[in-house]
Amino acid sequence: MKTIKYQIKLQGLKTAPGSISIYALKDLSSILVENTERALRLAVEGYSLKKGQPPKWLKDAVNFNITKLSKGSTLIDIEAPELSEVAADQIEQQNLWIAVPKPQDTALTIWANSFNKAIAEDAESDIYDRDLLNSFYGFNEFIEKYSATIEINSNQDRRISRMSINEKELSKIKRLTSTIPESRKIILSAKIDVIEHKNGRFKLNLENGETILGEIDRQLLDLEIMRDHWGKKVTVRGIADFKANGKMRFIKADMLKPFDDYEKPFEDYLIYEEPKEIVHHIIKEKPKVSPLQEIWGKWPSDESIEQILDELD
Repeated sequence: MKTIKYQIKLQGLKTAPGSISIYALKDLSSILVENTERALRLAVEGYSLKKGQPPKWLKDAVNFNITKLSKGSTLIDIEAPELSEVAADQIEQQNLWIAVPKPQDTALTIWANSFNKAIAEDAESDIYDRDLLNSFYGFNEFIEKYSATIEINSNQDRRISRMSINEKELSKIKRLTSTIPESRKIILSAKIDVIEHKNGRFKLNLENGETILGEIDRQLLDLEIMRDHWGKKVTVRGIADFKANGKMRFIKADMLKPFDDYEKPFEDYLIYEEPKEIVHHIIKEKPKVSPLQEIWGKWPSDESIEQILDELD
């Protein structure tokens, strides 16, 4: 199996140079696995955290081997498998995402890309999300608990060169995390430009020139719905994740339908700081056919406007 070598340097441990307590090693391993797992999943699937057990390819990608412990503070040599060895099918399928993993990359490569963007406080970046940032900040507990500083280096992976993980860098992570809007249900209208039929993924082109990546909820929607609407304007409803700059990063769609002219208000609501404004706009315009009736299939009806507003929130 093709692997890449890395070295983790820990300074400040209470144990003798060249040694580490079993609990410290366990905690460090758990944090590193969580970090790299989320970073790789984000690069491949569009979101870093998902309910249920991770797939086998993801487990294999973060199954690092510890090959040596040595002095120089405490040095831990590890090897990580190249993605071509453990996730070839997954990375070959990616053609929508901006940061496509390369066959010679490892999970640590992908993690380093995201971590470096985060500590640079790059608010435009879409290679990290809130859940990934939370896992980055998990290193803070290790540092506080074991009075350690962490440095990761590789002579084979140019993306990782004396990377430092310390309180200063982690404070940037915490600050960046606080700027990301919470995920929320939204509605928007845009044109489907590209689809990955097999994976249920799509790219939306908005009127303002921006693009948004998304995925249909395959428990609720048929894959064929994307083929039917490819190249056409649609209205999409779903849970949206956001970047640190407040712009939408990804949407998990639970509804996708042909666009109607009465849904033009949804072109202007890329960011839904106040979703209720959409409903109030529609009430004011009083269209003959309510777009909310089309989208939710239940308004006007017995539900009060307050109930509809609550559902938007």
